[in-house]
Amino acid sequence: MGIPAEPQAMDWQTVIFKQLTVKGVCGRRMPETWQQMSALVDTGLDLTPLITKRVHYTQFKEGFDALSQNMPGKVIMSWEPV
Repeated sequence: MGIPAEPQAMDWQTVIFKQLTVKGVCGRRMPETWQQMSALVDTGLDLTPLITKRVHYTQFKEGFDALSQNMPGKVIMSWEPV
């Protein structure tokens, strides 16, 4: 999720009543992370809602501009022929 620039509010009632676990992670837990994510995608997890923008590599400036505006999600750059 990254490190927010400003303090973030936490809805502790939801955390407590839904018995959620909050973890702080520095870096990634490899290779478990990739194996778990691969299994989720293989079973049909739709990642398209996470993709904010798709650009051809020749439009890299547009992609980086989207990133610099702190848009949530991912910018996908393609090298496929236009």
